[in-house]
Amino acid sequence: MFELGSRGWLKILKRIMDQYCDNIDGTVVEERSSTIVWNYKNAEEEHGKMFAKELYLQIKGLVGTQAPIEIVQGNGYLEVRPI
Repeated sequence: MFELGSRGWLKILKRIMDQYCDNIDGTVVEERSSTIVWNYKNAEEEHGKMFAKELYLQIKGLVGTQAPIEIVQGNGYLEVRPI
């Protein structure tokens, strides 16, 4: 699933992140060349943090511990990128 040479993994994660955007006002997905970011800076702060944690756990469960990616949580965003 997580073959870094293909963009398939980005598409899968985008679909998941889009579901969060559909349900949480003020959130957007930013797709870049090799990373994908769920931005919740414009969402209600506590709501955004709560769902960022949920999204983090969902992605971690999906990719497992051996996938060559990292999940970075910052101030108002969650980014998934290759290691």
